[in-house]
Amino acid sequence: MKIEYQQDTYPAQFSENALNYIERTNLPRRMDGEALGVRETTG
Repeated sequence: MKIEYQQDTYPAQFSENALNYIERTNLPRRMDGEALGVRETTG
């Protein structure tokens, strides 16, 4: 899965800054988002 964020809109296409994401464990997606740096860590 590719992930890319753009402020105020969705990107029209993926750039070289897109993250290639491969889920490697059964950890919750929230924790994966924290590890990718796209979600603030909790607690």
